[in-house]
Amino acid sequence: MEKDKKVTALYCRLSKDDGSNSESLSIRTQKAMLMEYATRNGFGNCQYYVDDGYSGTNSDRPAFQELLDDIREGKVATVITKDQSRLGRNHIETGTYMEIFFPEHGVRYIAINDGYDSNEQSQMDIAPFRNIINEMYAKDTSRKIKSALRTRKKSGKYISSGAPFGYQKDPADHNHLVIDPNTAPVVEYIYSMAEEGLGLHRIAKRLHDEKVLKPCYYKKEMFGRFIDDEKMYDWDSAYISQVLHSPVYAGHIIYEAKPTVSMKSKKRRYIPFEERAIVPNTHEAIIPQDRWENVQRILYSRSS
Repeated sequence: MEKDKKVTALYCRLSKDDGSNSESLSIRTQKAMLMEYATRNGFGNCQYYVDDGYSGTNSDRPAFQELLDDIREGKVATVITKDQSRLGRNHIETGTYMEIFFPEHGVRYIAINDGYDSNEQSQMDIAPFRNIINEMYAKDTSRKIKSALRTRKKSGKYISSGAPFGYQKDPADHNHLVIDPNTAPVVEYIYSMAEEGLGLHRIAKRLHDEKVLKPCYYKKEMFGRFIDDEKMYDWDSAYISQVLHSPVYAGHIIYEAKPTVSMKSKKRRYIPFEERAIVPNTHEAIIPQDRWENVQRILYSRSS
């Protein structure tokens, strides 16, 4: 592809790790700044690549991956961002793109507010330090967000996006759980079978034989997805185990059940049920505490 036909990539990114000054960093503001700069400096054939709501701590972003693919295919001549932090906040990854990937593919990179232009070699010395500072900022913001969420959880607020099976979000307070009359009887039935001494696989088989709808069926009805009609009665024994172990059914909220390994990783660290932090009596129980504890003893005796 001839150079004058190549794309000038205007890359925009915004996420919660960018702090509270969202207006100055908004996608609309970034687009206007990048287009004004490109027009003023004679860059043509401009194309936006936009990741709205994606963290800069890793490169797993749809528009960014599309940009990288276009670069590999030789479609891009120049990449322009508002600043280096828009490209990314992981200093190792961002440095690799700036110092290795872009040069190897003949791509010029410009970060407007940082005064960085890869055609100016003098800028290469300070750029790595900016990347480190950007990552430190993201880490600090991440710590503050996690601290705020932890405080809300400790106060008894339920902050997950969806309610556990057997419950629904309180219409008057989405951080509070109320019993779902449609699904709570299924939870109670599962606990009753456990008290009878049935194992996980036998509980799953009975639910299947009695054509008790599994949880994803209700999600299909509510959200128009999880279309799985042929297997709507095939309960998973691992899911049944989660229901039987979860203190949420005794009226308690768990927090930090599976914390992330680090800011840069989506992997989560597993914490055993008995070691998970619990906020007691946050909502109405489906299973009374004495019954819940009895089931835990039964489960423990079966596993030992």
